[in-house]
Amino acid sequence: MSDPTAVNHDLSLLAPRFRAAVEASLVKCKAAGLDAMVFEGFRSSVRQAFLFAQGRTRPGKIVTRASTSLTSWHGYGLAVDVIHRTGFWEPFGKDARKNEQWFGDVAAIFKATGCNWGGDWTAPDTPHMQWGRCPASPTPSIRAMISARGVAAVWAAMQADAAAPPGPSPASAVVGGAVAAPSPPYASLVPGGFFSHDPFDLTVRRAIRTNNPGALNISPWQRAYAGFKDVTKPDSAGNVTTIYRTPEHGVGAWLHLFTVRYGFGPGGSPTLQELALKYSGETDPAAAAVRTYIAGWAAASGGTLNAASTIRLDQDHDVLPLARAMFHHEAGKPSPLSDAQILFGLDGERAGTLPKV
Repeated sequence: MSDPTAVNHDLSLLAPRFRAAVEASLVKCKAAGLDAMVFEGFRSSVRQAFLFAQGRTRPGKIVTRASTSLTSWHGYGLAVDVIHRTGFWEPFGKDARKNEQWFGDVAAIFKATGCNWGGDWTAPDTPHMQWGRCPASPTPSIRAMISARGVAAVWAAMQADAAAPPGPSPASAVVGGAVAAPSPPYASLVPGGFFSHDPFDLTVRRAIRTNNPGALNISPWQRAYAGFKDVTKPDSAGNVTTIYRTPEHGVGAWLHLFTVRYGFGPGGSPTLQELALKYSGETDPAAAAVRTYIAGWAAASGGTLNAASTIRLDQDHDVLPLARAMFHHEAGKPSPLSDAQILFGLDGERAGTLPKV
């Protein structure tokens, strides 16, 4: 078994085109006086498990959300962590502003050579750089691909192998089961996924046209949420609904509403009635609005949900049917979003990897 404490700096284990981008970026960093180096590149399954245990079953602070090497691009040779050669994670000691500026300057160079930066995520990972044609995290289809066909197949799908021709810019490339980053103003983060390009088309229900399947009305936290784009004009009932760049951001905001704003927590288990109370703003379980929501969600679920149904917010097999039911209720018909889109938004909110653009 390999040593889990050993850090791998070998750039030859990276995908060819990603390695070329990393090496070119390091040269440019040196020329700019930034003195950057790769601290870690490829990461084995043993190493990833060791890091994931830190702050959980082993002392220390949490340093990764990826539980296995298949859920981190490090395990595919498509990510590196970049730090200062002598100052490491603190190039300017305890001067947080200068440290942040240094990582931002390094990131600008890496992004110019086709990489994405973890500092742009909703839960920033400032040393992290990855190939720009990768989604924020490996999708289920990508994990299945490496298991069935090997890492070379993933490199090819990501246009990171030596034979891959230049593709679209990383800001809009559709690759390996996801879009690296949406092209403003509107897009989907899943290839072929539904999205609305006109949120002001009043002939379309607002839960569909706004890329906001939960039809969340605007509030201050949403303006700061990743993917916020605009708001609708007030409707006849006075509703002003948030518009997101992608429906996956809208899904993430919907889950964030339950786990953070409603206070149920990431591992919470509210009942359908408890959600209806929060959603309606009522305190009386017998209130008409509460009963209307429960009845609507139950009907949209085909009768699989009722007031006493418990929803474990960290379990996709609980949250996905709830999402389907609630989105159906808001749209007045089944949501056009695919399960892959909904799951992408849920995963992105939990991991903090939904892109800010």
